[in-house]
Parts: sequence; C-alpha cells; structure tokens
Amino acid sequence: MRNYSKKALLVFSLSLTLLVSTQTAQVYNRESNNLSVTQNSGETNPLSSFVQEKINLISSKLFAQWNTANTDGSVSDKNSARQVTAEAQEPLRVVPGGNLLGLKMNTDGILVVGLSHVIDKQSQKSTPLESAGIDIGDQIITLNGESITSTKKLVNLVEKSRGGEMTVVYKHDGKQKETKVKPVLSTDGNYRLGVWVRDSSAGIGTMTFYNPQNQTFGALGHAICDVDTGELIKISDGEVLSCDIFSLVKSKKGSPGEIQGSLSQNNPLGDIKSNELTGIYGMMNADQIAESNTIEVGSRFSVKEGDAKILCSLDGKTIKEYSIKIEKKSVDVNNSSKEMVIRITDPKLLKETGGIIQGMSGSPIIQNNHLIGAVTHVFINDPTRGYGIFIENMLDDCNKVCS
Repeated sequence: MRNYSKKALLVFSLSLTLLVSTQTAQVYNRESNNLSVTQNSGETNPLSSFVQEKINLISSKLFAQWNTANTDGSVSDKNSARQVTAEAQEPLRVVPGGNLLGLKMNTDGILVVGLSHVIDKQSQKSTPLESAGIDIGDQIITLNGESITSTKKLVNLVEKSRGGEMTVVYKHDGKQKETKVKPVLSTDGNYRLGVWVRDSSAGIGTMTFYNPQNQTFGALGHAICDVDTGELIKISDGEVLSCDIFSLVKSKKGSPGEIQGSLSQNNPLGDIKSNELTGIYGMMNADQIAESNTIEVGSRFSVKEGDAKILCSLDGKTIKEYSIKIEKKSVDVNNSSKEMVIRITDPKLLKETGGIIQGMSGSPIIQNNHLIGAVTHVFINDPTRGYGIFIENMLDDCNKVCS
C-alpha cells in the first residue's frame, strides 16, 4: 500500500506542473472548483499573483489531505473529496493603447478643497463648516436631505436657507457622517458656509489597453488625485472625450513637462466607471477601436530587466513606438504603480520631450511582443527615468470595477 501512496503523490505533483504540453490536470480536494491559468510557450507557471495564490491554497489543502491518509493508504474522508480541474486557456489578448484621451469626471458628491473665514455685517469672522467638523478632503453628499451633485446646487440651497440650520451628510475617510451648520450672511449680502469646493475634474492621459472581450479599457496606471488635497478623487461617473493637442512642454531636471491641450465636448468615446490606485477604468465604444490590432498580455513573471518599448502619442493623432530600458522590477511592493523603474533611451523622444512628461502616464510598455505594463510616474530630478506598473494589476482592477 506504500507504493500506492507514492504513486498517488507523484500523480498529484505532476498534475500541478502546468507545462506547455499540459491541457488539463485533475487533482482531488474537499471543494469543487475550477481554475483557469494561461499557457505561455517556453515558460513554466507564468501565473498572475491572484491565480498563483489559488494554486498554492489548493496545493496546501491537498497535501494536508494526503497527510491524513491512513496507514493502509486510504483517505480518511474520501467520501467528501471532490474533483478540481485546472485548465490551460488561450492567453488573453488586448488592444494596446498609446492614444491620448480627454478624461472628464464628476465627483461623488462635492469635494471640500479649502476652508475660509466668512465676515458678517458686524465684521465678525466665522468658519461655519469648519466649526461643524468638516475638513479639507471631505465629500459633501447631501444638504437638508437633497443630493449635492454640483457647486451650483450647493450655492442655491445655502442661499435658500436664509441662515437657518442645515443638516449636512458627508464622508470623512470613507465613513459617512452627519452634522449641523448655520450659513452666515456675509458683507456682500450672500449666505456662505466658508468653503471652497470642486464638483468635477478633467485632464489628458494615455490609454493603456482596450479589452475587446468585454469592451473595457484602462488608462493612466495611477489614480487621479485632487491638486489641492492630494487625496484620491472618488467619482460618481465620467466621460472619455477626444482631445486637441496644441503644445508640448519639455521635461528638465526639477520640472516635469506636460502635454497641453483641450477636451472636445462632442461625441463621447466611452464612460468612466472608477478612479482606482492603479488607473482609470470604464467602457469604451467598440467602433472607436481597431480590434484586429491585439497583443498578448504578459505576466509579471515574464518581465525582464533590459530593452523594451513604449507606445505613445504626442500630437493626439499618431501613435509611435519608442525604445526604453527596464532598469529594475518589483521596486515598491507596497505601491502597485511603482513596480518597475524605466529609462527612456530613444533619441527622438528625448529630443522632443526631454524624457517622460505629464500626459504620457498610461503609455503601454511592450517587451518580447507582450503587453507587460504602463508608464506611471516621472522622476523629478531625472525626467529620463520613471516608474511603471505591471499590466496584470490594471487588468485585475478593471475586471473588478467593470464587471
């Protein structure tokens, strides 16, 4: 019976080694599950982190089960054992980006970006909202039970109060709270709360990928944060728009450059669903994308230090390919948008931009004909260098928020 146990363990061990020649492998577990992993020619187990964790979890359960086998080789709880199948699927292919997008987003409620004094007709100073416990970075959700979706609506409701007490529902550090506030009649004859707010944000960035399987897209490779508070902007919705580029400002040491342009308000290209730490995600109109131009996605395990390329557009019309080097990978495990250090090596791009400039965030990084990541940040003191994110992190978050 000992030989039987050894053979069983050998079969189990081989079944978890998913080589190119392996199509399916069957093992036993207490729960019924299906795992899908990607084949990749010439490499063993090029799994994304979340798939690898599932494989490891099942592996530990299976070893525990075999370790509880009886001395005669039988399994103590074999009646509850179920079959688990790991299937090797075709690699994911997406359309690489590189094109510039206009991004217009509406905040979830309105964002408090500043607090100020209100001077009344007796020349007394007061700070109504600050005194009510509201801080910079908080989001005002409702005022006297009415949803606040714009600065204009906030102003109208405050004026309508005529100084009467108002109930404010707001979010602080992600937690919903409630407070009371009394607007103050200022010297200019208007009722005020002593607050500066923002109800929307807009800018230009680069699309990283479009997934033709579900019409989703990802861009930027990092979150959009408020320029005043530095906080990630929580959005309710947004639009993807075309943009017109009118100038480039080159990067230089101590001063990152930028792509300057304007957003077109005609014919939205898609909808923005979420602003995450790893980028902007949403749905794109399929007729805006040439779906035949797809590329295979590479996992973080396939990323090598050395030569690579990026795709980007500097004029908003033509996407070009430029050479870079990946100098280091897995730089900051606590920050998913800083997982590679990259350096621009292409003489043409360096001459035109000085390196990485604002607006290039999201530019796809391609290595060995695989989409492996995106440009995210520029080094202020050396704009020829910057950070990148692994593409699988963007795809994970895209699937979560757009499912």
